[in-house]
Amino acid sequence: MNLLNPNELSMFDRQESSEPLGRISNPLHPGHYLKQAYMEPLGITVTELAKDLGVSVASVSRLVSAKSELSYEMAIRLSKVFKRTPEGWMNIQMLYGLNEAKLNLELP
Repeated sequence: MNLLNPNELSMFDRQESSEPLGRISNPLHPGHYLKQAYMEPLGITVTELAKDLGVSVASVSRLVSAKSELSYEMAIRLSKVFKRTPEGWMNIQMLYGLNEAKLNLELP
């Protein structure tokens, strides 16, 4: 895998899973994906990214530390900077959120 090409980095943790084929296990938080696929390989700091996105450093910091969800607005901003569709960014959030809900939901 070439980390300098973010399109080759999977948004999913590559751990072994007992999930049936077609199901995704351990999806990454969009902030972790952003950090691993773009920021680290390209040497972008939180401060630099915040400036490019036109948001506060705190907003980017909360996202990359998985303390906040990815908003629609942030997905649009990220799409402008990294040339990935906002829908692609929101799909990462959706898969992560659904997985978290499944893990935390107790059904009778």
